[in-house]
Amino acid sequence: MSLRRLVLNLPSSTHLQRNLSNLHRTETLNKMATGKYIVVFKDSVTKEQIDKYAADIDACGGQVNNRLDPILNGFGAAIPDEHLQSLKSLQSEGIIKYIEEDGIVTTQ
Repeated sequence: MSLRRLVLNLPSSTHLQRNLSNLHRTETLNKMATGKYIVVFKDSVTKEQIDKYAADIDACGGQVNNRLDPILNGFGAAIPDEHLQSLKSLQSEGIIKYIEEDGIVTTQ
């Protein structure tokens, strides 16, 4: 299928907005361990700063599994509970945009 055909078959933004309201839960995969999160930083945070936060997670016993850049300014990681709390404090400081538990999002 060509890219043009794919784009033409995408639903309109109004249709997407209506259907996004049906989004109601995140289902964690059975094979996924708890403690896995997606961490997205504000656009103003540099790659070097993100590298430092990723290294901090690795140093405290966590594991950064995949970097999301250039799509999103962040990474997916297994984060120990103790370190998760310190990352959440960075949200109020304007460094982290959001932290979400890794899982599958369904609409039904």
